[in-house]
Amino acid sequence: FDALSYCWGGGGVRVPITLDGRIFWVSQSLFAALRRLRKPDVKYDIWIDAISINQSDLKEKAVQLQLMQDIYRTANKTVVWLG
Repeated sequence: FDALSYCWGGGGVRVPITLDGRIFWVSQSLFAALRRLRKPDVKYDIWIDAISINQSDLKEKAVQLQLMQDIYRTANKTVVWLG
């Protein structure tokens, strides 16, 4: 898998994406990164904190934040999106 590092900003505006039949609301910055990285005909495993971590569960979020160093270290590569 690859890991995505990006700016969480975007003025609070959220954009819907569909992932495995579920709707996720993401920042404009993340949406732009996904549009740029996506290749519709190629499977692409990418770790994205806003999607991989349940942002409304503070306990899970605290545990997952401790693991982020290992996640980025074990990723095949880290993709940086500056917008």
